[in-house]
Amino acid sequence: MIKEIPADMLDTIDPLMNRYLEKSPEGQMPPNFMDLVKTAVSEGKAFLYGTYSDDDILQGIGIFGNVSKRLSFVYASGNVDLEIELINAIFNNHSSDCPYIHAGGPSVTEAISHHLIEIGFRKLDRAYMTLSRKLVENIDNSDLPDGMKYEVYDNSQIDELSKVVFISNEGNIDQIVFPNFFGTIENCKTLIENIENNVYGEYKKPYSWLLIEDNRIIGACLMTIRNKGDTGYIPDIVIDPKYRGKGLGKMLLIHSMKKIIDGEPDIVKVDLDVTLENDARFLYKSIGFEHVREYSMYTWVNE
Repeated sequence: MIKEIPADMLDTIDPLMNRYLEKSPEGQMPPNFMDLVKTAVSEGKAFLYGTYSDDDILQGIGIFGNVSKRLSFVYASGNVDLEIELINAIFNNHSSDCPYIHAGGPSVTEAISHHLIEIGFRKLDRAYMTLSRKLVENIDNSDLPDGMKYEVYDNSQIDELSKVVFISNEGNIDQIVFPNFFGTIENCKTLIENIENNVYGEYKKPYSWLLIEDNRIIGACLMTIRNKGDTGYIPDIVIDPKYRGKGLGKMLLIHSMKKIIDGEPDIVKVDLDVTLENDARFLYKSIGFEHVREYSMYTWVNE
């Protein structure tokens, strides 16, 4: 039996979630994942579903983001039949009211992947990449062209930055992978707010940098700190399309990474995620980033 788990029963998911997190590789899930789930459900931003045995024991859970339109997590201790039942229940409950549904992440097994494709989701592969502190320290950076400068991002610039993030992703593969982040300017603003609110690691203002020309934002590299302080993470990096092909993205990336390792002596590496159909992966490889693992994201569009 599948039913929604109300906000006043959120603690009942702890044993199941702890079991999943214990088996997950370090860094695979945000360190405050359970707190984020409970907060989202309590605030009405997510629906939490449970599948129960005949004697009312919780056997699996599924999470659907009411704002993000994302089927973000399904887990039933590896019981594929129960996990598929959860997916079907969530999909049937929400698909008619959503322009799209996004799914994916480390909880998606091969069997779940096949099922998502069967019910109409498009699969897109991504990679988790890493670069050691030593390599960051040894990379030489070029000087910016005259008239350009780096500037620490401030929240007062969020509206302008949201527009730059949108035009940088408009028509690109990541707009298909993440319509909830890049589908509209408002979605882009929500992404930046999530970064600032520590959703993707600890956010510290001095480590997110803008590229400026004539007092306008033409690029940005947003960074956080993860894994108890030993990892710099890049949730997003963008360059205005009119300025691409000049090496500016590489300069901004190297500048931002050097700043965060200079300011955080415990950082041993910098990590990021990239869609394999995104040409940015060639930039990352040229700098020295190495693949840690590959995974897939899924998008369903209500046509």
